[in-house]
Amino acid sequence: MAFALGPEAVERLQGWGGNAAGVREYRPVVEALLGRPGTERAGAWLSSMGDEDGAGTVAELFAGPLRVLRAAERAGAGAVGAALEF
Repeated sequence: MAFALGPEAVERLQGWGGNAAGVREYRPVVEALLGRPGTERAGAWLSSMGDEDGAGTVAELFAGPLRVLRAAERAGAGAVGAALEF
């Protein structure tokens, strides 16, 4: 996802984890980054991964983190992202 967003967008994302206050503060920033038009880079990245409908899948790819942040904010909880590498 970081490659799909590009370096300028990723630099605006919060660090390794977040508490409830961090979720409230950064959710609008993340929504602006993931919900913005102009997802050509992400669509091209998905297409290069073998997804012919890259543009349609971009919304699905970006919807997951937004759902997590919105749910955490409603619950008054923090959120953390992790990537498993094998």
